[in-house]
Amino acid sequence: MKFIPFLTLILITTSVSIGQNIVNPPNTVSVSNNVLIDKTPVNNLMVLEFMTAIKQLGDLKKDYFLLQVKKKDKDLAIYEKYLSKWSSRKATLIREFETFENQKTGNNSTKGAHIRHYNNSSESIISFPKELAIAFCDWRSDAVNLLFEAEGTVNYSLPMKNDLEDAYLYFIKQDNYRSTEAIERMSREEVSKSNMFFTATQKELTLDEPQPSSYVFRCKCTIDAQE
Repeated sequence: MKFIPFLTLILITTSVSIGQNIVNPPNTVSVSNNVLIDKTPVNNLMVLEFMTAIKQLGDLKKDYFLLQVKKKDKDLAIYEKYLSKWSSRKATLIREFETFENQKTGNNSTKGAHIRHYNNSSESIISFPKELAIAFCDWRSDAVNLLFEAEGTVNYSLPMKNDLEDAYLYFIKQDNYRSTEAIERMSREEVSKSNMFFTATQKELTLDEPQPSSYVFRCKCTIDAQE
């Protein structure tokens, strides 16, 4: 398996670097008062980055976030809080992810084999378990707050139904609006540079609705202003 580069989800635009001040988190757009949402659904590579980070927690040589905190000479207490929070959930998350990976696909392969194939990295992840999706958004909040200086505390979560409705109303007014059928024909680099907005061609997971049988998901984001 090829090495999984970190921070696709955070450094989705090429103009952001570690430690830089950010107003809005990359790859998000403001769709209503104090609510931002991902331009694109979460893809396979983003999920693999999340699980790789969980598996490498506390590894002095591999834990990307520990290495970046040390490199940038940031307060280790911030990292230790992150480590404590996710270490307590590590075993459960890995077990739930492995269960998902072992599920069979239509061609008798496994979901794990599909999402790990390099050619599928930009595809929206399909039917990722809701609890893992919630954990992904939560972890993403910690990753952004750990590595960047935002205009407040960044909080990612699954969107509510009305958040997606607001997002779609915003997206369809944009000239660079596309569906997810288009994004899956593009490379990760092309997606990063396109500045397009993508809506799903199938149902999306929300926090306040029943889980569909097949779906994609994206995160919404709010920023708590600094006092």
